[in-house]
Amino acid sequence: MTLQNLYALIYDYKSAVILVILLLPWISLGICVAIPGDKEEPFVLNFNLLMAVLSLLMAVGYIWYMSKTGNWDTAVLETDILLMAAPLYYVGVSLWITRKRLPLAKLAVYRTVQGLALVGAGYLGLTWIASKIRLLIFSYLPIQVLLLLILGLIGVAYMGYLKLTGKTENNATHRASSGSSSPAAGQNRPVRPDMSIDDELEALRRDLKE
Repeated sequence: MTLQNLYALIYDYKSAVILVILLLPWISLGICVAIPGDKEEPFVLNFNLLMAVLSLLMAVGYIWYMSKTGNWDTAVLETDILLMAAPLYYVGVSLWITRKRLPLAKLAVYRTVQGLALVGAGYLGLTWIASKIRLLIFSYLPIQVLLLLILGLIGVAYMGYLKLTGKTENNATHRASSGSSSPAAGQNRPVRPDMSIDDELEALRRDLKE
């Protein structure tokens, strides 16, 4: 089956496809409520969010293809508005349901999509600058501004890479755990009521040396 056949099949059964898309987020919520668990619930939410993102990508890909092939007028006349809007509903409701059940940062699909979006934004920005670099340098932007813009786009792409690898969440978790596990100096030192101020200062100095 080709992509053209797949899109034709979706269009032929568009009413059933729209109904399935409307119900899928709530079906996943029902499964999470009926079978809660540390492994089952993230799997169901990940799978549902993945399907939502794929449906949105298919809708965007269809619009992009029709615009590139010059069939935009045909797409405007023949495309079903509900069929195009259903993926937006699917993604929005899926994100809302997921946030109610789990933090979004715990879902691999959400981190992957977020990272890919940042990497894609940086790549598209650098590609656009590379195609317009002569015009930008000689007509509009000073070289310092152009360099800062390129560095900013590289930073956005790098943040996307960190999101994809999960390093940002791991670093935040490590800092939180190290901060909570290391008590302040002198926190566990008992203070006797008969100690003078000089004795307390001397004890504090010894604690700091340790």
